[in-house]
Amino acid sequence: MSNTKFTASQQAAVDHAGHNILVSASAGSGKTTVLVERVIQKLLHGESIDRLLIVTFTQAAAAEMRDRIRAALAKAAETESDDLRKTHLRKQQALLGSADIATLDAFCARVVRRFYYVIDYDPAVRTLGDDNERQLLWNQVWEQVRDHYYDEKDAAFLDLVTNFSGSRDDEGLTGLVQSLYTKAMASPDPAAWIKAVPRLYDFPLTAAGVNGAAWFAPDEPNNLRGILVQTYSDLFTQYRDQVEALSTVTDLDKLYTFGAKQLPVLAAQLPILKSGDWDAVRGALKAAQDVMAARFPSYRQNSLEPDLWTLKTQVQNARNALKEAIASYVSGPFLLPLAEWLPLLGRGQALTRKLSEVLGAFADALTQVKQRRGLAEFADIELAALRILTAKTATDIEPKTFYAEKYHEIMVDEYQDTNPLQEAILTTIAHDHPGNMFMVGDIKQSIYGFRQADPSLFASKYTHYQPASQRTADADDERIVLAENFRSTEAVDDMVNYVFQQLMDPTVGDVAYDENARLQYGAAYYPPETGAEAAVLLVPDQAAADDDPDAVPLTGIQAQTAVVAEKIKALVAAQTPIYDKAAQGTRPMTYADAALIVPTRGDNLDILDTLTDHNVPVVMNDAKEYFQTTEITVMLNYLSLIDNPDQDIPLVGWLRSPIVGFSSDDLATIRLHHRQGPYHMAWAVYLADSSIHTPLHERAQHWAAQLDQYRTLSKQVRIADLIWRIYADTGFLDYAGGMPSGKQRQANLHALYERANDFEANGFRGIFNFIRFIRQVRANQDDMAISPVTSTDENAVTVMTIHGSKGLEFPVVFLLNAQHQFNPVDERAAAIALTRTGGVGVTIKDYSRHMTVPTPQHFYGQQIIHGTAQSEELRKLYVALTRARQSLYVVASIKDEDALGKAVTGWAGAIQPGEPLLATTARRSAKNILDLLMPTLLRLPTVNDALAASAAVSPEDQLGEPAITVAVCPPTAATPAATTAPNLGVRRQAFPEITAQAQAWHTPYRFAQATRTAAFQTVTEIKRAQDDPVLTDTRLTTTEASGYTQSPAFRYVKDDEFTPPKFLTQDQPPQSTTVGTATHLVFQEMDLSRGAITADQVAATIDRLQADGQIDAATAAQIDTAGVAAFYATPVGQQLLAQPTAVHREMPFALLLPPAEVFGETAAGIAFPADADILIHGIIDGYIALSDQVILFDYKTDHVRGRHDPQAYLADQYRLQLQYYGAALGAILHTPVTAQYVYSVELQKLIPVPVRKEE
Repeated sequence: MSNTKFTASQQAAVDHAGHNILVSASAGSGKTTVLVERVIQKLLHGESIDRLLIVTFTQAAAAEMRDRIRAALAKAAETESDDLRKTHLRKQQALLGSADIATLDAFCARVVRRFYYVIDYDPAVRTLGDDNERQLLWNQVWEQVRDHYYDEKDAAFLDLVTNFSGSRDDEGLTGLVQSLYTKAMASPDPAAWIKAVPRLYDFPLTAAGVNGAAWFAPDEPNNLRGILVQTYSDLFTQYRDQVEALSTVTDLDKLYTFGAKQLPVLAAQLPILKSGDWDAVRGALKAAQDVMAARFPSYRQNSLEPDLWTLKTQVQNARNALKEAIASYVSGPFLLPLAEWLPLLGRGQALTRKLSEVLGAFADALTQVKQRRGLAEFADIELAALRILTAKTATDIEPKTFYAEKYHEIMVDEYQDTNPLQEAILTTIAHDHPGNMFMVGDIKQSIYGFRQADPSLFASKYTHYQPASQRTADADDERIVLAENFRSTEAVDDMVNYVFQQLMDPTVGDVAYDENARLQYGAAYYPPETGAEAAVLLVPDQAAADDDPDAVPLTGIQAQTAVVAEKIKALVAAQTPIYDKAAQGTRPMTYADAALIVPTRGDNLDILDTLTDHNVPVVMNDAKEYFQTTEITVMLNYLSLIDNPDQDIPLVGWLRSPIVGFSSDDLATIRLHHRQGPYHMAWAVYLADSSIHTPLHERAQHWAAQLDQYRTLSKQVRIADLIWRIYADTGFLDYAGGMPSGKQRQANLHALYERANDFEANGFRGIFNFIRFIRQVRANQDDMAISPVTSTDENAVTVMTIHGSKGLEFPVVFLLNAQHQFNPVDERAAAIALTRTGGVGVTIKDYSRHMTVPTPQHFYGQQIIHGTAQSEELRKLYVALTRARQSLYVVASIKDEDALGKAVTGWAGAIQPGEPLLATTARRSAKNILDLLMPTLLRLPTVNDALAASAAVSPEDQLGEPAITVAVCPPTAATPAATTAPNLGVRRQAFPEITAQAQAWHTPYRFAQATRTAAFQTVTEIKRAQDDPVLTDTRLTTTEASGYTQSPAFRYVKDDEFTPPKFLTQDQPPQSTTVGTATHLVFQEMDLSRGAITADQVAATIDRLQADGQIDAATAAQIDTAGVAAFYATPVGQQLLAQPTAVHREMPFALLLPPAEVFGETAAGIAFPADADILIHGIIDGYIALSDQVILFDYKTDHVRGRHDPQAYLADQYRLQLQYYGAALGAILHTPVTAQYVYSVELQKLIPVPVRKEE
């Protein structure tokens, strides 16, 4: 019997029985303790442990639960004086080992093993616990299903492939089918879920059919119309309130008049949106869009007081938010009138019906293969258990009855993470009227949507179950709330409550953050001297010092980690009191008391390196982007070459890797032996040339021979043995240990070896299949499971993700990367499934318009899953903040103070005066944690003052004013730890040669600049780095390195990892560089053999390229067709049309030049050895080679109108580039270029550029 003193609500959760009970247990409320005590009390009162089903979320939780019950039983048995009760407790101890305390998967496996014969199921199946093995199996089955449809030449299937995949492969449809299958398997009836895929398109293709369809009908709050009305209403109200607040501000009367004129028209559209038919709603949106198109009144910032400028900006932001929302609907679901939508919706109907058929075929085929091989996934076991429990038997006791009679109570922990299939299993064996389910959880901590968890199950019960004081005579179900937080200090509780009462409600978060949801301070055991703080730390990027060529900038996660490292060191050095619950007293803080929680694992290696640089010990549970780390990329390149040596990218990656160590110059030398064709052909030709006798050739022969040995070995030994042989022969494993984050990298290489072992242990063979398997894992953005890596000892800071931190607690918590963008990848999919209601919304490739059109159902699906995702992101924030026991810090990057000022203005626009909750649209549109958190804190006067926010953001009295600070914290670079050499009593004067040697060691390397400058430069990079070296004096300039840092000199080589690309989002307009690239493609594709070229012919070429998927619609619209056509009317253009066979377009080249010629005599003499050539490469737009002349031409799409003498500007701007092009072309053709031109598409002018004269 526990000595814990329970609160009234906890005691109710322990004692109440005889009906269904839902316990809503907030963070730190002791739910596990309560659950264990409930079990013990039942056992003390005569219940038997084998009459209870206790379901946990993880195996670790089940083991912990079993251990707690065992300890409690032992204690109770020792103190029990009654012999009968003591005997009973001893019996329970004996039964505990076989008691049903397990995950639901484990329970279902027991059901299947006992009653397998009911559904003729193989009880000896092997569970596919490895995701990657499961993926391999899926791929094999899908290929069989797909190839069958291909063999049948099924036209509807081919249309499905074309619609959902690119022009090169069918991977789009592959990913879609497998994603939908995962969702289907989380439902109680996968077959019915699959049949419901066309549900959103299953209506008569008429105006009445659309207007009455469930996804658009009036008075449905959660369908497309309901979401539109809610969004429009919220944003209109926000704009109206902002405008009306200006009625008494005379200095902004122009703005007030402008807004007041728009408001009546905008208000008049709302009733139409609520009840109008499709075309009426479309008309109302267009009317609102027309009103919002009026030009916003302009003010000069220096003409207004700061507060007035902020008011103006807030009105403008509110207007822009409404304007953008209207535009998204006009360009989205209401892009077309209904008459034009109907044919496309018909295609959507056909596509989804075929998709349902193909998905069903895949599910059936996969089931058959798994049965034949004796395999099962966890979902298969659960579905089999449900089939068993719902089966009717005539000769034996029904399994449902057996379990219903066996279990007097069903206890479910972490109920908020249950999915519909698991719910069906539990309710099948539960009692009815009265119920016997005891469910414990916290919907505010439901963060496993990616595992198909459905928090609406908890939310529904939370709404319908009533407290004991409000239960009626016919109400069976009770809700108990555990709100007291016995984990955290009052500072942490206050921050969490202050933030979430402004953020969470049933719309965003799935539950109201009311008195039942608020954390009630229960940790009264903290002594007054215990340190407690709640703060937000905004870390500005710090540029590298201009006077230090070796300095690197501190930006992003590295800057944040630097600030956190120094903060932790300061807390430890100050011996900050930490309350130790085991010792029931305080002690000085250690590093192990601090945890760094991150949204994703992508930056973990940078965090590890930065903490190590600051001498902070760290333990890291995992590191994301396993396959993107340098050491794994090197090994995968090696294995790819062993499988197939005729691959350029793996070959070059292998040659440049630390294993082989060829330089860029070495690669260029090899290429010169075979200038055309793939690089692997140049490699083969170079190896075969017996006339070469150079050290490079000898090295190449050595490595080629070793590669051949490995290729032979790969056919004789296991893949894992081959990998280990490579490690042993090359020393690469040891090399990786010497790199930054060496222990982690060695763990990564060991994990690759183990993965190869597992791959073959599961029955798969062949290096080709292994590489294919790795590529699939990459495509799915999965990673290997890596063992924790500790930098020093157990007294170390912990780094983990939000998901990994759930269920844990730490005295001091830092939530990093609060500015990290939420990932909307699911919203960009070509097909979106509505998991809860069924049905799939799709995009359609409209071949007549040469564009991909999201159907209204797809847009609706985007809104639904966006709302679901935003709710989960909000709950993830709750989980992260409630991990803290004493102090809590939220850390985020900001670019600079100007960026912060703009962000503050945007955050202020989310606040609704007089309303505690932030605007729904603001919460739904938040891009990151900072967008959620900071608007709530701006209401605090101290934060308002610290960020110089507007006085228009006033406090809300009902929210209170907790002690939360916000500070801007510039990062500090790590300084090497000072070391003192021992005094050995040696007089340096007695050893002058040692002194001279020491001075030599400290002499800076003369050519340090060359070590940081790539020997592989493009003409464009050189042009950016300096003025024209041919015509003017030159000097070294500053260029951008690695895409974001400022460092002196040329294009730099990044020291370690590969910088990931910055992908454009789908709603961004095309950049000028994108339009320029597309324009060059059009020039390249123009047919010169058909005579005169007109603008119509150019437009036809653009349409063809767009239909082929080479140019998107937005980019195509920006191409200047008249400017392209006008080129062919110029003298050079006429020559091209007259002699098309002499024309060469898109000509790649490479040119070796001495540094002095590239960077200037003076600069190169300082920075480079005399023999260090620079490889210049580029692509020439085109040239025409005639018998008596060679003419070079280059197209430019620069916007130069308005410049003084734009033609002279372009000639000067691109003189250097064309002179390098000309020099390279002359060397290739062995004929000098006689004329060269820049053609301006915008000006429609051919501009001569001087030819470079050789000295």
